[in-house]
Amino acid sequence: RNSSDVQLQAKAYEEAITLLKTSVHSSLKIEYLIEFGGWLFNHGYPREQATGQLLQAIELLSCSISSSPATNMADAPPSRPSTQTKKTNRPSIKADAPPSRTETTGDDVYKLECCMRAYAMVAQVEGNASKEGLDTALLSLACCMRMWKSTFGCLGN
Repeated sequence: RNSSDVQLQAKAYEEAITLLKTSVHSSLKIEYLIEFGGWLFNHGYPREQATGQLLQAIELLSCSISSSPATNMADAPPSRPSTQTKKTNRPSIKADAPPSRTETTGDDVYKLECCMRAYAMVAQVEGNASKEGLDTALLSLACCMRMWKSTFGCLGN
């Protein structure tokens, strides 16, 4: 990332992401994917490359939240159909599904925040003039709402 050569910077990102294979490093890999997607967009790479990195981060986030033993599917980030990533058999998730107070962890809130950032960046890359950009911006907002509901639920009875 510190090199002035754009090609070396891109290669450094790709190598770092490739090295982060284990689930122990999934949070760091997600952060790098989000950062790299933004970097690709800001350096004029094709839109598909930038969104590909961001959607891969969202996929990892969706899998890590929905597979957590302390989380139900209502707490997972909302998802959208994508032609740029492989199709999954994940159920569609309603954006207004309330998270359970006892089942949402701080780690899940962090993952929702990452998902919100990634969706916001995808919306920026896709552009606000496109339907996909608007849909993706709404998914970012849905993640924000889930974080708010989780935080509000922690205030107690």
